[in-house]
Amino acid sequence: MNKSFLLGLYLWIGSFGFCFSQTFSQKASQLDWAAVQASDGESSDFILARDGKKVLGKILRGYNQTNYDQIQFESNGSQTTYLPKDILGFGLNNGQIFHSRPVAKLEGDFFVQIIISGPIELSFYKGRFFIDNGIENVELEAFYAKKEVNGNQIQKKSRPFFMYLKKYMEDDCGVPLYPEIDKMPFNELALIRILTNYFSCTGANYTIHVEGVPFVRISPTLGFGLSQYSIFQETQFEERKDQLDNNFGYSGFIGVRFHEFRWTPRLSTEVRLEYTLFNTQVLSSFDGPQVRRTGSEDLNETSIYVPLSFSYDLIKNNFLEVYTGVSFGYLNYKVELANGKLDEKILVRNETTVYEKSYTRLKGKNFIPGLKVGANFSLYKGLNAFAELEANRQITYYQFVLDDYPSIPEYSRNKISLRLGFEF
Repeated sequence: MNKSFLLGLYLWIGSFGFCFSQTFSQKASQLDWAAVQASDGESSDFILARDGKKVLGKILRGYNQTNYDQIQFESNGSQTTYLPKDILGFGLNNGQIFHSRPVAKLEGDFFVQIIISGPIELSFYKGRFFIDNGIENVELEAFYAKKEVNGNQIQKKSRPFFMYLKKYMEDDCGVPLYPEIDKMPFNELALIRILTNYFSCTGANYTIHVEGVPFVRISPTLGFGLSQYSIFQETQFEERKDQLDNNFGYSGFIGVRFHEFRWTPRLSTEVRLEYTLFNTQVLSSFDGPQVRRTGSEDLNETSIYVPLSFSYDLIKNNFLEVYTGVSFGYLNYKVELANGKLDEKILVRNETTVYEKSYTRLKGKNFIPGLKVGANFSLYKGLNAFAELEANRQITYYQFVLDDYPSIPEYSRNKISLRLGFEF
């Protein structure tokens, strides 16, 4: 059967099901989105009024987003709130443009971000991609659907989006791209790449409107920290008391932070390399009915800590980020024990014996979870300062062996760290 007929039949059926096609088409390329320069030579935000007039000003925002339900526009000293029904669209000084138009399966107009404008237009709205060839506006989709195979339900990936790409590129420049379309992933980068390859072949004019917005911003960090350690007995033994004489350790770190993701600007992730120094003395005692033991031992710990953290901005604007997150770290530590001493007093005979021996055992795990909260302050362009608190628990970290009882108390170690640093 003719392949063109099968392709047309598939698309016709799909328009009633998993791919929604709208017959309207008002492409962004039909409007004036030319780069606008303000009087000081810098690019300016602007709006397009319903009559097509371009008005320069400033879109008030804490950070650049990919979705706007409404905008606050400042021009000539006055501020106005605009909904999609009020204007044709708006542009930001970084090159992003948003066109007011309907969205498939939703009622009303919305600010839809234009990714590429040209003979075929690619747009985006809240996780959904659309293409427009000047005749119809079609949503591109890829999803998992349940399918029964030999009586078993399985999840099978459906990729109807590639059929529409092929439909809009049926000429001599498009057909050679079909094998690449069949294998391409469903994401913005892949869609941009296939469309730009097609436009380059046809010689068509096109504009990528997100080139000035990187997918992610990468910033090096460095700083220092102060940590407070405490120990917690996992199984309670009333006759035992153990503590750390000094509770404070010090650290320095370098890292790399990945943030300002284009689609999720409030999310960030960071990896660090931290060197920690912790020197203390372990003080222990055992009060039994017939014997009393006390002990002390010097503990000097150095460690390399490599945490990977994921954070979410609770507050985010051009000057301040307040965030919370989780971390998962790998700890490689080295502990030196010295001057271990045990005093044993037999109460009934009032005899005291002193032993010079180590009684501290380490059972620490190498992987450590944590929770953190912090704030990032903008000092000036390209330099931020931050402060954060992180809490970690290292389960079953110490054993202190003062006696020959079969049950030896085990201690977890808690750490609360204050870190100060700079982000470049």
